[in-house]
Amino acid sequence: PIGEPFIERARFILRELDSAVAQARGEREQSVSHLRISAPIELSLSLLPACIAAFHARHPAVQLDLHADSRRVSLLE
Repeated sequence: PIGEPFIERARFILRELDSAVAQARGEREQSVSHLRISAPIELSLSLLPACIAAFHARHPAVQLDLHADSRRVSLLE
């Protein structure tokens, strides 16, 4: 129990050190973004898999949420 404050402070210092090293290397923390896609089932099965794979290769931090639906929707709504 006596060493717990030391451990917590050491962990904090190590996290700060890792952050400083990453910053010096030019790395930046990426925030996770979310993209929700709604599309007809036919499009979701035929065209979207290749598009999603290409998008994910360029933007790996973005989490995709695909909603496939068979009902017709007015874009103006």
